Amino acid sequence: MRKYLAALLAVSDLLSSFAMVIGFGLADVEALPIVNADKFISGSDAKAFAEELVQHPITEKRWGKPTISVDGNSYNTAIYDYQGGDAPDVESADFYFRWDDTYLYIGMTSKDPYFLGSDEGTYKGDGIQFKIEPRVTSVTGDAFNVSINQNKSGETKFSVHAGPAELKERVLNETIRNVIYKEKESGSNAGTVHVMLAIPHEALGLQKSEIKAGAYYACSILRNSGGSSGEEYAGWLSWGCGFGVGHAYNPGCVGDNVIVLKGEGRVSGTEPVSLLNNMTTNSQFGPVDGGLTNGHRIISTRTGSYMVYLTKEKLVASKSGAYTNCMNEFTLQKLNEETGSSREIGYGYVWKGDVDAVADAEGNIYVTGGYTYEDARGQFGGLNTGLSVDTNRIILACYVYDANAGLLVNHIGYREVPEGTTGFEYLTSTIDIENGKIYAIFSLTAEDGIKLACYTFDTEIKSWDKDITSYAVSAVPDEIYAYYSDRLYIVYEAENSIYNVTTDGEEKIAEGRLEDVYVKSDGAVHVLYAEEGADTYTYLVLSPENTLVENSGIPSSCQVVMTEMYNVIFALAVENEKPVTAAVYIEFENKFEFAYEILLDEVVLPYGQLMAARRDNGSLERKDMLVMLSGKLGPVKAWYYAIVPNEIIKD
Repeated sequence: MRKYLAALLAVSDLLSSFAMVIGFGLADVEALPIVNADKFISGSDAKAFAEELVQHPITEKRWGKPTISVDGNSYNTAIYDYQGGDAPDVESADFYFRWDDTYLYIGMTSKDPYFLGSDEGTYKGDGIQFKIEPRVTSVTGDAFNVSINQNKSGETKFSVHAGPAELKERVLNETIRNVIYKEKESGSNAGTVHVMLAIPHEALGLQKSEIKAGAYYACSILRNSGGSSGEEYAGWLSWGCGFGVGHAYNPGCVGDNVIVLKGEGRVSGTEPVSLLNNMTTNSQFGPVDGGLTNGHRIISTRTGSYMVYLTKEKLVASKSGAYTNCMNEFTLQKLNEETGSSREIGYGYVWKGDVDAVADAEGNIYVTGGYTYEDARGQFGGLNTGLSVDTNRIILACYVYDANAGLLVNHIGYREVPEGTTGFEYLTSTIDIENGKIYAIFSLTAEDGIKLACYTFDTEIKSWDKDITSYAVSAVPDEIYAYYSDRLYIVYEAENSIYNVTTDGEEKIAEGRLEDVYVKSDGAVHVLYAEEGADTYTYLVLSPENTLVENSGIPSSCQVVMTEMYNVIFALAVENEKPVTAAVYIEFENKFEFAYEILLDEVVLPYGQLMAARRDNGSLERKDMLVMLSGKLGPVKAWYYAIVPNEIIKD
């Protein structure tokens, strides 16, 4: 099972030369899964639409594709054998969430080799039971507890076991529902269970004014199942913590799920509809906050658009809890721009520091990171790792996703740690597309000072070069940008000072907080930074001649990412802790002018990182802006992406 063994298998894959003898336990899990409910266009008579919809088995033509497909190995799931003998015959389920201005639609399909109805409770036999509550990300005592199944005569049964007294009867009486068992062929005990419900938003407690994109529900679902020998209550597949976090009935589940109503695009000039899309993950863990390098996480290539992000830091701990910080897991997602969805296409592990991603001319994706023998020995607390005590080597990791083959393969390089090195950490990467070279930058703390070490990966032969280029610098970077145009450019910030590093050496260019760096196609280096106490960012163009604009016009309270379209620099700004609004600026004669503003979401609050698909990480030129940011929906943190239309450059 990936859910509990992925970390162990990853150690084996990445460190195949290590003979590890150690017991593992999983670290605490904090993230909750968020799924989007697409909007149904139900017309003027929503009730008639709902009644017609639930009368038929679920098909792609009627419901679209599943919102999420889960089994016992998926994130936030478990299969529980309640009877301890007559095991449930459920293995997986597809869940569908849709909405219109009247109803929240919930659908489920699940293969079942032995369908059982029940004349007893609605939670027995084959069906579903779920808790649901609006406006929260974790259900409370006010949650509705609903169950639905069939009796032995094939009639749908429906119950509401809990919920606010003034609304409970409304949910029971106004929900449009049906259960259908569709056999593969007549008379066979093999087929698919279909469950369909349309529950009024107002019956669930939302006010009419709240029924819009961005509204959300906490929900946990049990796909109840009978057993092959006839036991009507053999067990269930749980998706979420219907019995509570840590309960034996849903082992390994981390919390309730969050269903967010998603818009179809801007309906009018005044009605705000969400343009954000949540990036789902089947990882054991949810997205993490830290260690991110702007500009290298979302990429648009000839083979599609991709996102890479860390899904867990400090992944594995010893059973005693004494040895932690052992691995970081990343997830690689591919975006479907037509449906506004993403799917996981690979995951992998690095030992220490961050990961980044770049693309080559063919659209293949490269995810880089690294660690050392010393990291492994230290993080395992001196237990038997099979590593030589007298040897410390740098282990360079480059995962290559071949877009044609659909495979993610790790290519490892081993290099001797320079003598006198006392610290080592991966920082960032960039790519020279024309020559097929990836430059991975690491910080080396040594007895004679700090160095930036550049290790090179050859994309043609899929191998790390032996030669190392190093640059003496003043401090370990807090923020760093490394880009290749006609040569390698490195700009970094440390201790409120900003430096430019070239083959000629290091030069201090400013003081302040570094926000973004972009190397234009003509080779000009553009730097945005915030001086202490300044209300706006300072804009510095390093070449062909140094040009300083103290007031860029962009508020320093915003996150900003620059990109280039048709040889013009655009800046996209988002203010933290306010509903996600993209303010777009355009550069003209070394100054930024405000162009337009778009509300991306009126509920999600950005809080950490903003990045864009752009030329310097291997992205193709686009007519719109593909951006990625970390956001909060209540207390739940997740990654989101948006396609921001360009209202300046038209077709």
